[in-house]
Amino acid sequence: MSESLSEHVFIVVGISLGVLGDVLLLGHRKKWLLAGMTAFLLGHIAYIVAFLKFELSYTEWLVTTALLLWISTFVFKWIAASISGVVRWGVLIYMMVLSVMCALALSIQADDQIALVGLGAVLFMLSDLFVAQHRFKTPKKYDRLVGLPLYYCGQLLIATSMVRFSF
Repeated sequence: MSESLSEHVFIVVGISLGVLGDVLLLGHRKKWLLAGMTAFLLGHIAYIVAFLKFELSYTEWLVTTALLLWISTFVFKWIAASISGVVRWGVLIYMMVLSVMCALALSIQADDQIALVGLGAVLFMLSDLFVAQHRFKTPKKYDRLVGLPLYYCGQLLIATSMVRFSF
């Protein structure tokens, strides 16, 4: 039971840091953006710790990580001209940690129910494309309309699939 409790704790920490990141991203100054990105980064690290408690296919994880990092390089190139300095480095680090987190979620070896955690991580990652579009490129009306449901569904799938699996 204590092992399951720790998994839950890390998921709750990840979700809580996501809520903090949401609040911080309401601000439009660079310091709020950095603080929000840091909260989400720490939330992804909490998810990574939780995911490491499950049986993983390390071959799948390595291949998936390589693929997601490769895709992330194209996304980074797409937004790089719009960002500079510490924000640029912050975005790069954030994208690498997000890729690792998503790859771990997709590599968990368990029944179909836990596979939802992988879908949740993918939805979270996709939602960040809309955040990047809105923050660093030309904001579109649909950024929040599409991005927010992806983000909240992703968080919900991560949380509920992990909790149900642990009982």
